[in-house]
Amino acid sequence: MGREGMRARRAVAALTAATVLAAVVLVSAPPAGAVTNPPTFVRKWGSFGTGTTQFDSPSAVAVGPGGEVYTLDAANGRVQVFTPEGAFLRQFGRVGTGRAQFTNPEGLAVDSQGNVFVSDDGDRIQKFTSTGAWLMRIGLPGTALGKVSDPAGLAIDPDDNLYVVDRGNSRIQKFNGDTGRFLNAFGFAGGGNGQFSSPRSIVVNDSDQVLVADTGNHRIQVFTLFGAFVRAFGSQGSGPGQLQSPAGLSVDSEDRVYVADTGNDRMQQFDAAGTFLSAWGTTGSGKGKFRGPTGVAVNSADDLYVSDAGNHRIQAFGQLPQPDGAIRVGASGAFAGDAVYNTSGRGQAVSASAARGRSVTYETTWQNDGVFPDRIRLKGRPSGANVTVRYVVGGTNVTPQVTAGTFRTVLLAPGDAVTVRITVTMRSSAPAGLRFDATLRAKSQLDPTRKDVVRFVTTRA
Repeated sequence: MGREGMRARRAVAALTAATVLAAVVLVSAPPAGAVTNPPTFVRKWGSFGTGTTQFDSPSAVAVGPGGEVYTLDAANGRVQVFTPEGAFLRQFGRVGTGRAQFTNPEGLAVDSQGNVFVSDDGDRIQKFTSTGAWLMRIGLPGTALGKVSDPAGLAIDPDDNLYVVDRGNSRIQKFNGDTGRFLNAFGFAGGGNGQFSSPRSIVVNDSDQVLVADTGNHRIQVFTLFGAFVRAFGSQGSGPGQLQSPAGLSVDSEDRVYVADTGNDRMQQFDAAGTFLSAWGTTGSGKGKFRGPTGVAVNSADDLYVSDAGNHRIQAFGQLPQPDGAIRVGASGAFAGDAVYNTSGRGQAVSASAARGRSVTYETTWQNDGVFPDRIRLKGRPSGANVTVRYVVGGTNVTPQVTAGTFRTVLLAPGDAVTVRITVTMRSSAPAGLRFDATLRAKSQLDPTRKDVVRFVTTRA
């Protein structure tokens, strides 16, 4: 396989990886129902306050079509918008009851055109452009169809229809997202199938199913787009797969379900059938810890954003970072080690020979197989008594840094790679039969526990 074909395949593998991130970062999509690693923590932003990039009890988070992260800063009555890395972009809204004002907003959704929907205690849903220009109101106070009481979570389906958790009426309502026209409703108060107790959040998956966080019943319910009950999973408790007042809900590209298990100060992951996969987080303010998480959103690369309300911040999780090394002799031919991840060198080793005074060249590639930008740290074996080793990147001799273990690649986007050329020279003093067995090791900067290694063995000809 040529380099471009190899890199294309490796890039696809990296972008479809789905064992979730450290917050957060995963490597490969597990089969349905398989137990997976929890997402890995990647970054956090926000603190208590009223300034930009500050929050007061953020209640929801959503991802726009361009990857922007929309956050509902509840007590401050506004929406703040950030880059996927947490850099502030813009904000709109303020506390109040008029147009473009909010009172205890709870629901947030963004459609395929970037329009933003927000629900608040005014028994209404307001629609805005992506830049915050007010467009329309959906819903009036009441119990009749098309009217709402204490609306909470919002979701958008593939046709940009709007689903509203009409909490005060213990039901779900569906509206045309363009016109605000009422389309459908289902559910009523209770604990049976298709019944709700203080529902909080809602999401539509890629299989055209509607999932609802039935908060008061401590479970997740699944319906068709038309409101027919499909299944429920979860029960009250703190064990794996049990829930305590779940608030936030989202799904990824494989229909895996992420639940903000608010009362247990943790996140949980389930497969599409509701089988428990993983849980992470404990009560606290450190990385990957939570105080009343309320909202969760997943972007197109299956990165995960959580509104950590009690800590007044957003935490990001994603695919487990993974450097992927491959090696070959010379500058042509097949690579060994592509998409092989281990630190033994098994399946990632090549051999060559060189006469005294002669050299052999190895070419290695190091690719970011995670889904977040990452730098890869490399450490290689230094020269020996009878052998000289030289490491070159892009024409620059980086041997001192590589042998000291301080060399880091440029920031690599998911699927991007760098090439490191290794030249091994047999000195004139090299005895017959000399075998120089060496490795070049890599670590992810995002998660140093994620490693890979290639091995190159040079014998004196």
